[in-house]
Amino acid sequence: MEQAHRDGSRAATWRRWEPLTGIAFIALFITGFLMNNSPNPDQSNAIWTSYFADKGNRVLITISGFILVASGVCLLAFLTTVWQRIAAARRPAATSPVGVVTAAVAAAAIMIGGVGMAVVTGSMLFGNLAEPGPDTLRLANDMGFPFIAVAGMFAASLSVGALSVQAYSAGILGRRLLTLGLVVAVGLLASAFFFPMVLLLVWTAVITTVLVRRGADADEAAALDERLSTQLSGSATRAPNSAATPAAR
Repeated sequence: MEQAHRDGSRAATWRRWEPLTGIAFIALFITGFLMNNSPNPDQSNAIWTSYFADKGNRVLITISGFILVASGVCLLAFLTTVWQRIAAARRPAATSPVGVVTAAVAAAAIMIGGVGMAVVTGSMLFGNLAEPGPDTLRLANDMGFPFIAVAGMFAASLSVGALSVQAYSAGILGRRLLTLGLVVAVGLLASAFFFPMVLLLVWTAVITTVLVRRGADADEAAALDERLSTQLSGSATRAPNSAATPAAR
């Protein structure tokens, strides 16, 4: 009994804090992009060659690729958490898997993009690849971006839109958060221009905050119910004794 109670407490604790994978996604996604401080595409061939000749720069770009892969994993974990909360609220009715399937596509695209950005520098560090020409360096460094900004954000757009509608119909999110989700979903379609990707980070931060706060409220309510149940059961146990004592006298 006690072991089951401890297991239930651990599960409740994880359930409360699992939305923080959204914060991990935000931190890793921003860090991965900031670490890749490669030259601008229109800069000279000499600058590109010099930049990638520096081992420290190659290390940074390679690490940024790993970080972007980790951010994709965290995004998938977060959006899956949102979908699971929706599915739990809608039971026994079935919940469409569109939101979680497109979340998997978005996460996969981000991970592929991270690997693509770091494939050349990783081969130079861990393999025997000689430094390619500047045009190859430009292509290798830039080819990851379309996966992230186009394929990844288009899939994220569909995921955010679907999850927002489902969460609203399940009573998890209100009308304002539904509106925010739909605005973000539309805005992400312009992520080829880079900056609209920030909308996904904003939405993730907002929904993470909402889910964590509601988890804390649920924990407080559960603790109150448990205290009341304990008090009531204790009163029920004492009542027969108090009734029996006068009779014994």
